[in-house]
Amino acid sequence: VIAPSFHAPADDAGVIPWIFVTLTSGAIAGFYLLFATSITGRWLPRETDARYVGYGVAMADGVLAVSAIVIVVSVFDTAEQWTGYYASWTGVQDLPKLLMLYIDGFAKVVQVMGVSGEFARASAAFVILGLIVATFDAGIYVQKNLLAMLARRYRWPQLGEARAAMLVTIGLVGVLSLHDGHGRGGLSVWPLFGMWNQVLALGGFALVALALQRRQHPTWIVAAPALFLLAIIVWVLPWQLALWWLSASWLLFACGGALLALAVWLGWETMRAWKQDAGAVPHA
Repeated sequence: VIAPSFHAPADDAGVIPWIFVTLTSGAIAGFYLLFATSITGRWLPRETDARYVGYGVAMADGVLAVSAIVIVVSVFDTAEQWTGYYASWTGVQDLPKLLMLYIDGFAKVVQVMGVSGEFARASAAFVILGLIVATFDAGIYVQKNLLAMLARRYRWPQLGEARAAMLVTIGLVGVLSLHDGHGRGGLSVWPLFGMWNQVLALGGFALVALALQRRQHPTWIVAAPALFLLAIIVWVLPWQLALWWLSASWLLFACGGALLALAVWLGWETMRAWKQDAGAVPHA
């Protein structure tokens, strides 16, 4: 391992509090709530399978994360090569370059166990491609379901599931592919996605806490991480909004402001529901 124990590029966004956003977006990913309700819940034969499926997915996600960490700290031969590659955040925002780093690094690591380098590279590329396609497909499916639910809620008769899927697909392709002409449109909104992920997780914690309270079960185990997430959101969002304001990124600034307002509204509604349920009769 030749990677330094700590490395901060000159154009870094600040290690704190972004390290907490990065970790919690993986460990407490609110985005998975959408998958759980729109996809996973429909595929489970029985409710008790949720524990095995959820834990199994978490284990698979953890193995992938550990493999990425091992590769990025050991794939280079010298510390100078590592430092040169990670000299700035801009230098590592080339997605094909990053994918090739993982694929080549995976092949280099498993060759120690006697596996053919070409076979290892092909296997890693196949897995990465499968993950990309599966994620894109699941994202379209989730967004289609959300749009269709809004259409039913507000009675938009012309917007069926087929049209919702078409609109979502065109929208995602437009953002990811046509934003800069190189398919890197998602990188510009990545900080926004990380914070949105946390707001979504906060909403999930609020729902679980209310459900536990209505059954008169202890809620501290949910309230503690929820308060931590709320503190991180209140910490990060104003800071990031200031950076977007100074760089004249008005679209991101508007989206970030809407996200901050959503977090405040979510907290307010949770407190209202908490007070209303405080004297209610517990559910079975």
